[in-house]
Amino acid sequence: MERSLTPWSVFDLGLFVHGLLLGFAAEGLGACPQAMPTAYPETIRDELEIPDTISIVLAISIGYPDPEATVNQYQSTRREINEFVRWYTP
Repeated sequence: MERSLTPWSVFDLGLFVHGLLLGFAAEGLGACPQAMPTAYPETIRDELEIPDTISIVLAISIGYPDPEATVNQYQSTRREINEFVRWYTP
């Protein structure tokens, strides 16, 4: 993200990343947004030749999913939506 942008621009970036992730999925790709790689900005900057005018806010791993892999068989339990959402109607 350009350093000249306000901190609120991270929300715009989030919207962009949301669309990007949906686009990857539409093309049969798997993607995983990650914050941890941003703890190493100089390594990323050096490897990818990213100028200092850009803040490294997020990394995205991209690849082809393997639905048969053991790790992809895990199904977490989820709370029912009514447990954490209140619906108000006029």
